[in-house]
Amino acid sequence: MFDWLSLTLLAALTAALLLGGMVYYALLFTPLVFRHLPRETAGPFLRQVFPAYYLTGAILAGLAGLFALWAQPIEGAILLIVAAGFGYARLVLLPQIDAARQAAGGATGERFRLLHRLSVVINLLQALAVASVLIGLMLAA
Repeated sequence: MFDWLSLTLLAALTAALLLGGMVYYALLFTPLVFRHLPRETAGPFLRQVFPAYYLTGAILAGLAGLFALWAQPIEGAILLIVAAGFGYARLVLLPQIDAARQAAGGATGERFRLLHRLSVVINLLQALAVASVLIGLMLAA
């Protein structure tokens, strides 16, 4: 009945959903929040959204990784590493960023800027990894 449905296709669809969400969040949602809300409101608002973003990313990357693991083990492993990166960002990096922000009295401290840059680099590397895995999954599907 569903001969077209495979774990590789499910992995590709889930990875595509993840990548779309990551691109939307980074390139549209966050800039719109800063454009349309005062800085004093935008920052606290996004701090409330980040935990959900990281949790959603971990779940989607984990699902995609598990779907891919059987038929495409390298792609599956990469997606599981991406999921772990989202978990690290949510459970370790985000609290460190918040603590650095509070210690500096805002987003002006050197430690905050360093940790924020680290989170941006991790997110960019994750997006590139998901995009490359997605291409591989689509070619294999």
